[in-house]
Amino acid sequence: MKRIGLIFLACVGLAIANPASAATCNERAIALAQQQGGKLISVAASGSQCVIRLLVPTPGGPPVRRTFTVSK
Repeated sequence: MKRIGLIFLACVGLAIANPASAATCNERAIALAQQQGGKLISVAASGSQCVIRLLVPTPGGPPVRRTFTVSK
């Protein structure tokens, strides 16, 4: 439930800033989180890129925060 709340807040924040960028960055963030097996922390549009922060599991250790920059 907490993860859904974070995704919702990230979507709302981006939608207010730039509706077109919000949809693209949110889609990219959700796909990346699923690909990495991680949890979404935040999403931000920055020019022609999306900055995505995830909490990614590590083998045998605690999850780590990672920042990914992908094009829209």
